[in-house]
Amino acid sequence: LFKLPHVKRNLIQNMNRNILSEINWINANYQSINISREPIVFVGYASSRTSNQLLLPALPMNQIERIITINELRIPSIHRLDTTTTTNNLQIDLSLASRKQIGVPLSTEIIDSTQFYAITPCAKFVISAGHWDNSFRCTIIESSKLLQSIKKHKDIVTCVALASDGKTLVTGSKDTTVAIWELISKGSTIKIEGPIHILTGHDDVITCISINSDLDFVVTASKDGTCIIFNLKQGTYLRSLYHPNRLPIDLIVTSSLGNIVIYSKQDESLNMFSINGQHLNTLLAKGDVSHMLIAQKSDSLITVTTDRSIYIRKLYEFDKKTKVVVEDIVKCIAIAPDEKTLFIGLRSGKLLVISK
Repeated sequence: LFKLPHVKRNLIQNMNRNILSEINWINANYQSINISREPIVFVGYASSRTSNQLLLPALPMNQIERIITINELRIPSIHRLDTTTTTNNLQIDLSLASRKQIGVPLSTEIIDSTQFYAITPCAKFVISAGHWDNSFRCTIIESSKLLQSIKKHKDIVTCVALASDGKTLVTGSKDTTVAIWELISKGSTIKIEGPIHILTGHDDVITCISINSDLDFVVTASKDGTCIIFNLKQGTYLRSLYHPNRLPIDLIVTSSLGNIVIYSKQDESLNMFSINGQHLNTLLAKGDVSHMLIAQKSDSLITVTTDRSIYIRKLYEFDKKTKVVVEDIVKCIAIAPDEKTLFIGLRSGKLLVISK
């Protein structure tokens, strides 16, 4: 042990290798696929390698992943991504033409948003919100058959978020309240029970929600310029965060370490806070950000602006960024768990797949 040389260490630049840190965007594999005549407003990813209690049952371990898209008419489709090839070929849903709408029409007071939808890890069920009757609904994706319609909020449900374990659902409403629900496995189906907690503290519409299951907290944001952090399991209040100018907060994301990034359209600013409430960084986005997510493995912040630009920044170095311009306005974005593939839904109805 003392005579043999130490095993060679990996260089720091070789750690966490993924699409965001090592890909040459010019030479990346781009697939632009016509999915729908209407804009794609939601894209979600279901991995066969995900271990979860709510897979019901788990997807077969054959490296065929499910990609779920929902268009502006609320019509879902199920595509399959073959990860056994170097090009990650996407097989589009051949039944799309016969698929039916999910839920009931959206309220005329709001604009269709990716925050109205959440899919379970098994990619069998979708939770939808924004409906005119103040309900949120659980629907079987394959058949568009309604499982549950829940009306507990007193106004339109403006956003939904599902915990990574697939067991906890959080809804926010125009009535300024947030509700926490439990998803129960019932044989080959699920049931939403609750609410187990009703959270209050905001004075205006709830605009977005972000859940961190590992650290057991949920962050809610509102037009009143505040974010409130609650314990996820107990529903107890932890602390409040405030936009520096108390402007409405439109988007929010959380990192695996508990850092929180908020965005306000009014001043086009990104602000980052620690879970303890300390303000860590601020940056003018220089554009109207429509979507935002954090790639957890690489600690990268991805923002999408309405001028068709996608910016990738290191979470702790806002000023260093990579810019990619796509062919049309982006309506939704998702990233594979291994962070080697980006899925981008466009206004044209195309799905753009970018991979190593």
